This record gives sequence, C-alpha cells and structure tokens, in this order.
Amino acid sequence: MDRRRKIQNIMIAAALLGIALAVAVAMSVNGLPGATENPNEADNKASDWVSATGSAIGAIGTAGALWLGAVTFRRQVRDQHRVQAAAITVSISQDPDQGKGAIVEVRNDSPFPIYTVILVASKPDKTVLRQEMQAAIPPRDNFPMKTLMMNNMSAYADFKDSSGTKWRRWFNGDLEER
Repeated sequence: MDRRRKIQNIMIAAALLGIALAVAVAMSVNGLPGATENPNEADNKASDWVSATGSAIGAIGTAGALWLGAVTFRRQVRDQHRVQAAAITVSISQDPDQGKGAIVEVRNDSPFPIYTVILVASKPDKTVLRQEMQAAIPPRDNFPMKTLMMNNMSAYADFKDSSGTKWRRWFNGDLEER
C-alpha cells in the first residue's frame, strides 16, 4: 500500500474515532441525571453511568465497524482494478522475419481497453528503445514493437487501465501500481 493510501486510512480512522468520542462524551454529559439536583434521582446515578458507558462503547464499536467497512470496500475496488491489470502481458520473442531481431509486445487479454501505453525495451548496456501509443489497445489485442536487440533484453509497459489507474507490467510478470 502506498503512503497516500496509508495516510487516507489513518485520517478516516481518526475522524470516525473522533466522532464516536464526541458522541460518547455528549451522551455521558447530557444523559446524566446529576444535573437536575433532584434527591429522588440520586439512586439512579450509577445505573445512568453504566448506561452512558455502554452507549459510549457502542458508539466506538460502530465507528470501528464503519472504518472496517471503508477499508474493505477500498480493498475490493483495488482488487478489481488489479484483475484488469493482471490480464496485461509483456513478452519478448524472436522475430521470424529477422535473424537477430526481436518483437517486444504488450497484449491486452482483459475485457476492457487500456490507454496511454508506453512500451520500453532495454539492454544491459543501457540501450533503450521506447514506443508510445496514444490510442487505446482494445480487449484481446496487442501492440508489437520490432527491435534488433535480443540478448539479455528487458522490457516493460506503462499503461492506464479503464478506471485511470497507472500500472507498469514487466516482461517477467511483475506488476506495479504507479
């Protein structure tokens, strides 16, 4: 999880805990009969405190459940985005038309298009070949790049999924959210 999401989770938790504590304090202050100074109600003071404490614990528990629900929802959305990105592959294969050449290809096997694709191939000597595609790669389609490089080559593709999340897929299968 990146730093921004961690901060968002902490802020949500702090806000919910603050609301729960404010409700608990308001209930315990306003819900106590000691403010009426009626001697007949003095016997109920202990039971009112117990009731107010139970309500405060309930409010804190509710805030915790809301926070857990928000975190769970965020994870489900992130996992749905990752499913599309996981269906994108980058491969390096020998070019049948050229003896020493290679084809570096990004393939979209997801049911949704991907956008702003940048395909990058490099060798250990830092020779880099980069090709950018501004149009979308439709579902079940590919974007090939021919190169003369082949030995010890590395490649990756940067792209945006259908929800606008940026990803990097490496030819070895690694996937990174950007």
